[in-house]
Amino acid sequence: PLLVAAMIVKDEEEMLPECLQSLEGVCDRIEICDTGSSDDTIAIAKEAGASIIEWPWNNDFGEARNQVLAQCRDAQYVLWIDADERLVCPKPEQMRRYLATYAAEHTGFNIEITNLEADGSELYRFVTVRLFHGSGTEFRGALHEAVHRTGRPEPLGGHRFGQLSLDHHGYAKTVVADRDKTQRNLEIAEAQHETDADARSAIHLARSLSYADESPERALELLE
Repeated sequence: PLLVAAMIVKDEEEMLPECLQSLEGVCDRIEICDTGSSDDTIAIAKEAGASIIEWPWNNDFGEARNQVLAQCRDAQYVLWIDADERLVCPKPEQMRRYLATYAAEHTGFNIEITNLEADGSELYRFVTVRLFHGSGTEFRGALHEAVHRTGRPEPLGGHRFGQLSLDHHGYAKTVVADRDKTQRNLEIAEAQHETDADARSAIHLARSLSYADESPERALELLE
């Protein structure tokens, strides 16, 4: 397959349907790792034709993403997408033709992600690697995980790919509050920094402390 979507999910019955709809006509296959849903998430995914594996949630996003990435090794490219994101691809055929043409030249691509509030207003945009080869890659990091070439220390980089983008609804204030993401991320960041107190984990912990409005002095110390 040219393009396979890879997702991890848990209790996403509200968000998942629109995400899966946005992938229609763009991806050849959808691979999902469920980390313990108790709602209709798995049923919704199966009805949409996605392949499902289940894996226990161990407070480690990278671990869970590697489980589903293992199901995508045959793909020329993997699209990393979450249930609270929507794929925007105005010209799927053109996009796929471009990927097929340059697959041997680019291991990964940066794509633009727009974070949206509940009313659709824009919070901010950024670019990051979300499109990458299915083989020879892996995720690292329990929180704010990143794609790496297998065996290489630095995160995978890539050229900007403008033929698709993602709209992200997961940082709308109502969603963050309902799912207590702030506290969840803080706990993971604390554990990650305790295990490996490098610069990257220090930055992630400082960010999590700032989002939680806790210990500004410690956050500054971590950043320094």
